[in-house]
Amino acid sequence: KYSFPFEYVVLHDVSLESYGKFQIDTVFFTQYFAVVLESKNIGGKLSFKQNPSQLERENEEGKVGVFESPEVQIERNIFLLDEWLKQHGVTIPVFGVIVLTNSKVRVIEPPTKYNAILHQTIPIYLRNIPRERRYISRKELHKLSTEILKSHKTYFPYPMCNRWGINPNDLQTGVCCEKCEMFGMVKRKNGWNCIRCGHVDRLVHEK
Repeated sequence: KYSFPFEYVVLHDVSLESYGKFQIDTVFFTQYFAVVLESKNIGGKLSFKQNPSQLERENEEGKVGVFESPEVQIERNIFLLDEWLKQHGVTIPVFGVIVLTNSKVRVIEPPTKYNAILHQTIPIYLRNIPRERRYISRKELHKLSTEILKSHKTYFPYPMCNRWGINPNDLQTGVCCEKCEMFGMVKRKNGWNCIRCGHVDRLVHEK
């Protein structure tokens, strides 16, 4: 819904590898800088704690949960992206920002190292970053985005079955029929078809 008075490229769900595998929700590239946008769809009262770095969330029922600090995630991603860019001959400032996408969020203790903004203010935040020097040309900017897309690999943080001790053969896979509860409905033009009872449902995959 927004454009900028300078050349830019937006890439979503970027998965790369430099000194380690990493995944970035969104990265915004210009000739002047790159910005890592770490999105958090967490509602409730948020407190960005230090020593140790962690995110505490109090929900509507008053229960407190603890998450990995988005600041740690951004710092790691900035470092790894910066190293990846250097390995590909690109030197450009890399910034980071935490984007809060849940409308029912209230920040009690803000982060100290990186800004936390609401998703509606992303364009304002990006436009206000100083553009003092062009580090790459327009041609190099688009060449870089192409190189990133070529280097993209689906990100798996760990094999979940190994981590939780689950035998993959024990998993029930496929879409479940709500009528006869059989797994393995077949997708056809008219929707999901159950090969056992003949039930058809276009939206059963959502469940």
